[in-house]
Amino acid sequence: MRSVASIKEIEKKLGHQLEIVRLSKGIRQIDLAIEAGISRPTLSRIERGMGGTFESIIRIMRALEIDDRLDFLIPDASKNPLLTDANGNFVKERVRISVPKNTGPWVWGDQKSDGSR
Repeated sequence: MRSVASIKEIEKKLGHQLEIVRLSKGIRQIDLAIEAGISRPTLSRIERGMGGTFESIIRIMRALEIDDRLDFLIPDASKNPLLTDANGNFVKERVRISVPKNTGPWVWGDQKSDGSR
């Protein structure tokens, strides 16, 4: 089932969670920003849910030593048995769109099925 939360709501929740982790570790914003290699205003903006780049969020998570949680964001699709061979190697290379089979005779694109144009 798809989430009904808006992107903004998710950003705010993620930012708030990062802030909670920072505070629980007793780290000031300026110290975390320096450790993460970002500006304090950028960190503040992310904690308030007002946007940020993947790079900045990953830097923050690394500085907070919670980057192992990134694995939970996107499941490892290579473990899906429908996408791997018997040895566990990832085999799916592209997505193909199935085209419905034409049940009538072949016709040109501008031609009707009765053969007239």
